[in-house]
Amino acid sequence: MKNKSYNLNIALLRCIFCIAVLLYHTNILKGGYLAVCSFFALTGYFSVISIYKNKSIISYYIKRVKKIYLPLLIVVALSIISINLLHINKFNFKSEITSVLLGYNNYFQKY
Repeated sequence: MKNKSYNLNIALLRCIFCIAVLLYHTNILKGGYLAVCSFFALTGYFSVISIYKNKSIISYYIKRVKKIYLPLLIVVALSIISINLLHINKFNFKSEITSVLLGYNNYFQKY
């Protein structure tokens, strides 16, 4: 049975924006700001719809933390373990890890 709330055209549009953002960040596509802004606008639209479906902003954020932040913690922990096991201690990763966990990594990389 097909999910009636799923729209293939919007999913395709998100995929195109995502690929354009990836190509912009790899310096293949120039001027990818439009793709970034469009991707964020579309993602914001879906976030608002999701909040209305949950009927509570608190339950929405609890689901977001479970879906996004917990896997982030697992990946960061596995990365730290791998770096320590492989003895790759040439760099100080403390500021990088902190910026990832606290959500200011893009600012940290820019400056």
